[in-house]
Amino acid sequence: MSLLLICLIVTDTCNPSGLPFLIRITGDELGGDLAKAVKSKAPNKLRNIAAFYLRLWKPIQFFPSSPRRELANHVQGLHLNGPESECKAVELDYTAPLHEFYPSDTPLPFGVVHVVVQLPPVQQVPNPGRPLLSFGQDNVKMNNVQELNPYILQSTVSSFSS
Repeated sequence: MSLLLICLIVTDTCNPSGLPFLIRITGDELGGDLAKAVKSKAPNKLRNIAAFYLRLWKPIQFFPSSPRRELANHVQGLHLNGPESECKAVELDYTAPLHEFYPSDTPLPFGVVHVVVQLPPVQQVPNPGRPLLSFGQDNVKMNNVQELNPYILQSTVSSFSS
């Protein structure tokens, strides 16, 4: 089953960043595959952001993909950053097939946003062109703190055992 999903990228504060765009993907692919497809569709906008940093949301009620001037109000109305009880969207699971969120027996309407792609807060976006840390000859490049932690632990343990 092929899905035609209209996506809209928004900032971490829920302001639209550009116009809605279309992605064709199968329902058997995972949420993480959709994030990669979004990244490849908007390479300049998402150049320094790994796909797994993107938050994918399915609005409970789809909203019109135009006119552009009304997109911000529609996105703000989703309350993506508010309490869970006020949120009017479902976050897509990166490990679940898309047909769980977009079943084949329910056709998707045209002219509406099916996926809101929320960027991470700016301070969480590492600069992939510059390593956070290098270790001697290994010249290990790490792009974020999660990648850094195992090396700190490993170097601490090995320095005590020497």
